[in-house]
Amino acid sequence: MSAGIYIHIPFCKQKCLYCDFVSAKGCDRDMELYEEALLKEIESTEIDEPVDSVFFGGGTPSVYKVEYIEEILKIVFRKYNIDKDIAEITIEVNPGTVDYDKLKRYRAAGINRISIGLQSADNEELKLLGRIHTYEKFVETYTEARRAGFNNINIDLMSAIPYQTVNSFMETLKKVVKLNPEHISAYSLIIEEGTPFYNKYGENGEFSDAIPSEETDRKMYHMTKTFLKENGYERYEISNYSKKGYECKHNIKYWSRDNYYGFGVAAASLVNNLRYSNISDRDKYIDILLRRKLDRTDIERINNTNIDEIRDEISEVNKDEQIEEFMFLGLRKMEGISLKEFERVSGKTLREEYGEIPDRLISEGLCEVVRIDGDKDVEDILKYVDKNISKEMCGGIKDNEEYFRLTERGIDISNSVFVLSLIHI
Repeated sequence: MSAGIYIHIPFCKQKCLYCDFVSAKGCDRDMELYEEALLKEIESTEIDEPVDSVFFGGGTPSVYKVEYIEEILKIVFRKYNIDKDIAEITIEVNPGTVDYDKLKRYRAAGINRISIGLQSADNEELKLLGRIHTYEKFVETYTEARRAGFNNINIDLMSAIPYQTVNSFMETLKKVVKLNPEHISAYSLIIEEGTPFYNKYGENGEFSDAIPSEETDRKMYHMTKTFLKENGYERYEISNYSKKGYECKHNIKYWSRDNYYGFGVAAASLVNNLRYSNISDRDKYIDILLRRKLDRTDIERINNTNIDEIRDEISEVNKDEQIEEFMFLGLRKMEGISLKEFERVSGKTLREEYGEIPDRLISEGLCEVVRIDGDKDVEDILKYVDKNISKEMCGGIKDNEEYFRLTERGIDISNSVFVLSLIHI
């Protein structure tokens, strides 16, 4: 099994009104110092296993100097075991922050996947979100990415935007599909506390009634999955759609709880059930790694960075937490969770762990157990959650396993309280 690498670039040209990520504007000097600190963290971190995905996220990585991205990749490729022929190397870009020359340099540096943050094809909706671009500028960026040689492009979309209608969202879907990207991510807007949007559109905000109703949001959701399927996109996760063979390797690692290593301010990691995050204060991150502004007299400590000093939260994921995460994240995927893999993680069958709960969820039409044989779903087999049959059926053929997954009805209410019945609380 291969690991993933996430590299956080915390700079934006302008922070979007709904964003609660660790990001902000930065001057050239800020970026220069951050680059130096980031490279030092990478050089100080060992990864013993193969790596098959690298993801530059932010912020807006495309506001970062292309020279910095090139230097990061040179070190990553030199230091870690990465097969460039099979690895997925992604960078997030915003329209208007890249041109053809920069995109060509990305491609030459080893980046083979571009994720473009469109959100909406309606210019009024973009303005309302605080985006710095128009739909026309997005099309220009998309066209230049194709010309630069990118044949794996994701487009991010957002529904339930204030004042958005079913018809306006459908127009966005039509325009995006017409461009024929390989991957589409479609999320409902979540209004987070501490953002300008929360004060304006949150529960007690002056314009809270501008947020589309739950019923309208659900219509957009069903319209998305139906329309995209009709146009050749398979949903492989609740909010992610792709053409066959273009599923995002990196995100699948999160949902599958594979090892991933985060570099940069506020970046999170999960390594062999040890979870840790870097500090979210950018200046402090730089100060520690570069020993800048710190009162140090120990020459050895100045010359040798203790990487643990930038860690904010370090915790071992206990057995119950592993099972909880395995279920919660695994049920986001369309295939659900492998019964064989569940037994490996839990040491028990599904029924031994949860008693009658899986049976009840199946009887209520919220979950099902299916045998996956390639792309073919065979029959609903409730009996496979039984201990004896589960061991018999799951212990053999790798490409013919049983999966416990949400039904369409279950997906519709996947954020409801019933999911908690599968979690140790």
